[in-house]
Amino acid sequence: MNDTHLHSSAAAEADGIDPLINTLSSKRDGAIANAATVLTNMAMQEALRVSIQSHGIMHALINPLHSANVVVQSKAALTVAATACDAEARTELMNSGGLEPLVELLRSKNDEVRRHASWAVMVCAGEELMATELCRLGALDILEEINLSVSRKNKFSETAYNKLINNHLPLKYSRTGYLSSSNIISDGFYDYGRINPGTKLCPLKDLCLQDPNDLRTILLINSKSSKSDVSLPPSTEDKSPDVGSMRSISSLSSFKKSSKEKTSYRSSPGCFCPPLPLSSSWGLSASSLLD
Repeated sequence: MNDTHLHSSAAAEADGIDPLINTLSSKRDGAIANAATVLTNMAMQEALRVSIQSHGIMHALINPLHSANVVVQSKAALTVAATACDAEARTELMNSGGLEPLVELLRSKNDEVRRHASWAVMVCAGEELMATELCRLGALDILEEINLSVSRKNKFSETAYNKLINNHLPLKYSRTGYLSSSNIISDGFYDYGRINPGTKLCPLKDLCLQDPNDLRTILLINSKSSKSDVSLPPSTEDKSPDVGSMRSISSLSSFKKSSKEKTSYRSSPGCFCPPLPLSSSWGLSASSLLD
């Protein structure tokens, strides 16, 4: 065991976690930076990391992430990277409002702040929910810009970008026009159509609230459509369903499903093919609506 582990264990045994976390709300930048450094070192040990998480570290990091001091910003972002190693901690960070200042740190002109913020985003982009929220806040666009600059990119920025886009497959498909063989799609995946870099992808929830229109049809994976979820328009026997109406209905039907009902499919390299016939796999077919 090295000196860092010994000191970390000693601090934990002396009930030092609470005072350290409380120090993160200090008005002295030096004290905040030092406390964040110690907590980061302690978080390298899983047992201590779990203990730190249970003491509300994610909420305590919000003010340091908003700091105007670049040293505090850097240390706070590094602490996020060290402590946001599981879904529960990441969700707490998101619910505490920590993603917004973290994304803003990607814009920093300070190399260390930008590197540690990229590292933290890479750690936080571990699942679809977090990746989607980070993309909504602009993290993907900022990282793309960083990676185009030889002087600004770092070893974490490219990895963070790839992790974000591979955990937000509707956005990846809309931006690139393809999915990789390792990408797995499930119910709720939708093909909005090609969008330009910097253009926000409209969330499925918002698309469900839009009125029918004559724009390009949105394709939605909806393999377990329930008849009770679909409200058919009147006189369906005499009138063919409107494409726009089908789009809205199918999107809403899919959105209502719980995550427990997910069915996964694997895409073929360079293409996007539904694994089942249109009527049973895509929530946009007339036959699936009128069964």
